[in-house]
Amino acid sequence: MVFNKEEIIRGVREATNIKDREVFVAHMLKVLDPIIVMRVTQARLFSKIERGKTINDAEHIKLSEVLYIGAGDLNNENDDIYFHLSSAEDFMTKEKIEDFKMELEKGLTKLAELIKPYPNLKTIWANSWIVAIPRSRKRLESFGFTFAGMTPVEETTEHFPNDTRPIAKAFITREELLSRYGNVQA
Repeated sequence: MVFNKEEIIRGVREATNIKDREVFVAHMLKVLDPIIVMRVTQARLFSKIERGKTINDAEHIKLSEVLYIGAGDLNNENDDIYFHLSSAEDFMTKEKIEDFKMELEKGLTKLAELIKPYPNLKTIWANSWIVAIPRSRKRLESFGFTFAGMTPVEETTEHFPNDTRPIAKAFITREELLSRYGNVQA
């Protein structure tokens, strides 16, 4: 599906002048219709585009096609670091699940390389609704992570304000990450 990005941006800008709520909603639905249709009919492609935007953001360091960290997280002050899994719906097929696992391992290998100059980084964390799913937890454990339990409500509210799903944490120590992924040739 092809749509005109400039036309959509122009339509959104025009909407800023609409005062009537119903007219505004009707206008926005018309303007965003191509994106909505794409999201529904091409969910895997949409996921891939969304992931690319997230992973390649200037505020992130890309570890692989599915993993990233915050660009400001590598410093001599942090004891912990959180890595993030980007939207990966397009990997969630029988045919691509092995590619997904390879991207996870590739990302952890790059993370091990990146943290070597930062001996202060002691713990690498995953904190997500994905960790709360038993099947995902087992997969993380197969990568060397230890399940640390459910994330406290206060922390969930602060970091995931719009998410109503249960959130859990898992971690891997620096030593374990370097042992498993630090000597692998990428």
